[in-house]
Amino acid sequence: MNMRKAFIFLFFIFNLFTIALFAQDAEIDKAQEYFLATAVQNWKTGRIDSKLELIMKNAGLKMPADRLEAFKLIEQYAPTLLKDIYLSVVVDSSHLLGNYLAEGYISLDDILEIIVNSTKTKPSLSPSLDTAIVYDSSALLELSKLFIRHKTPYTPKTPPGQAIGKVYSGIIIDARGLLPVHGEFVSATLEPALFPKIWDTDMNLVFEKNMVLPETAHSQMIATFDNRTDERSHASLVGAEPLRIVARGLFGVNRTDPIISREDAAKLLSNPANLELIRQGRVIILCDSIEKSPKYPQPDENFYFAYRDVETVIDDEDDITVSQNPDDRIIKITMYNIHFVADKADILPEDYGRLDIIAEALRRLGNSVRFVIEGHTAELYRPNDQLILSRERAQTMAEELAKRGISRERISTDGFGATVPVAPSDTEENRAKNRRVEIKIIRE
Repeated sequence: MNMRKAFIFLFFIFNLFTIALFAQDAEIDKAQEYFLATAVQNWKTGRIDSKLELIMKNAGLKMPADRLEAFKLIEQYAPTLLKDIYLSVVVDSSHLLGNYLAEGYISLDDILEIIVNSTKTKPSLSPSLDTAIVYDSSALLELSKLFIRHKTPYTPKTPPGQAIGKVYSGIIIDARGLLPVHGEFVSATLEPALFPKIWDTDMNLVFEKNMVLPETAHSQMIATFDNRTDERSHASLVGAEPLRIVARGLFGVNRTDPIISREDAAKLLSNPANLELIRQGRVIILCDSIEKSPKYPQPDENFYFAYRDVETVIDDEDDITVSQNPDDRIIKITMYNIHFVADKADILPEDYGRLDIIAEALRRLGNSVRFVIEGHTAELYRPNDQLILSRERAQTMAEELAKRGISRERISTDGFGATVPVAPSDTEENRAKNRRVEIKIIRE
């Protein structure tokens, strides 16, 4: 046991040194040219299954002389490449694993320890001898355990005036299909996550991880995802008489939380026996997609630290939001309701303060990023004029940021008129949402 701990410690030190080295000289970017990686987050089986392939030709290796060198390389780089795949796991409605790493809630050592203890195959050669291959598999539960820190579960509030109803053996929430997203003018499909929450239509919280017994949350996921309607396959978890609920909507930036009716929520919360189902995590959520395959390469931890830097500056600013898309390696700042001179590209002085804040956020990112500024207008039923105006306004934004210390050479611009609305242009409030500028932050 002591030898194993010593090995893990040395493994951490080696990989942390390797990661730091890559960050200094961008060697990891070069190394990624050597590899292909595929990964599947399978929420039905609760595992992340990955395949790493070293392309012999890209690495300048030849068979049979470089066989051992190929195996050495793939073993050396596997932890770093796997780490980046793990960072994209959806934890809850607002965070990916990488976001919690950037916020300091978990550490890089936590993730590397899971990688050390994952199930791996020894490196092997493909039948054509042109790639070296390693397979890796790890339980999503191991990531989930990093976040279970409560000692005693709390009980959700019981709706007033509700009579004790039927006792159920489990909970099945059908969240398949397109569902309206609360607070937005879009519909989406549910995204599986380590810690989904359940809300009622009044946005009262019905279920979340701290309502589950900690010993249960350490032994199983707090909710199980499936796409099968055959209840016999669910019987071991939810029994023969589950409460069957049809989701009414979704909540959260990551589209992870089903919303249920007040009546269905009351059936759970008004009966102590049914509250026990929550404590034991006897919950199945049916959704359309239970497998996710992140694009390769995934961004490293620096992407999430950059997102955190931007978010910290912009936090609590009205009409400015920050979002992320790890698959496309893009962080996006959206400024809604920009005040321009009517039908012109001149920004009114009342928005200069917001421009100062945006520039401060962008300066924090250093010189290794570039920016794409995109203009959007409300619907004025003059498509050609709107397209020209949106492009001119994007250019004005670029010039204003350049005045505030952002190199103009790092900024490109485009405009889309009213062709990409985020809300129907039926009220002044909605038109203000469509009258926006988006700044995409792209790491070089």
